[in-house]
Amino acid sequence: MTRDGARPGILAIWNDCAPEGRADYERWYMAQHLPERVTVPGFRFGRRYQAIEATSQYFTYYETDSAAVLASPPYLERLENPTPWTRRVMPHFRDTSRTICRLAASVGSMQGSHVLAIHASAPAAPGAEFEDSVAGTILPNLEETADVCRGQFWIAAPGEAPAAVAEAEMRGQPDRQIAWALVVETSRPESARALAADGSLPEALTKAGAGPEISRGLYRLLCVLEHGSLVS
Repeated sequence: MTRDGARPGILAIWNDCAPEGRADYERWYMAQHLPERVTVPGFRFGRRYQAIEATSQYFTYYETDSAAVLASPPYLERLENPTPWTRRVMPHFRDTSRTICRLAASVGSMQGSHVLAIHASAPAAPGAEFEDSVAGTILPNLEETADVCRGQFWIAAPGEAPAAVAEAEMRGQPDRQIAWALVVETSRPESARALAADGSLPEALTKAGAGPEISRGLYRLLCVLEHGSLVS
């Protein structure tokens, strides 16, 4: 199990899209937005998911060298200077949740095709006992579960979040934020469904101190783009 260490950063995003803008949104994400983000210095990769059973239609996350990358001048320059295509697409975002996190702990090293994402909305910041329980017990137990490829525990890093930027303002409503997330990747959809349906994982999180207000979503992988595939 990996815990803290160099502490990579995570930009976690959940959102919906207005039906009239969805086709343009999909083209923009694949052709421009994902490559534009992943070529920022310090970005490692971006992953996109679509809902199977979730309240938010889309789940996207980026891993960076550290959470500080997400407040760096090269990244902020892109947020403050959106392209014409970005300006056209951003108003179609709906119910956006966007949070800068640190990767607090992880198990496994393989990439799965499906994800169960469990998270709590801010400001329900996790305490030290909760962090220790997730990192020391819940994640290792997940690693022993059949078809689990990887499990990650993210904690919000609010000190790294920049002030309101041009892109956020174009979405029209303030972005929601999470306090923490447990993201479990599996190799098969039925395994992710079984984890989502099994009440033992939410029960373990609640006993550890997560609180009752947690959200669950089941997603399938759409694509992955790595920094090295675009930057030589």
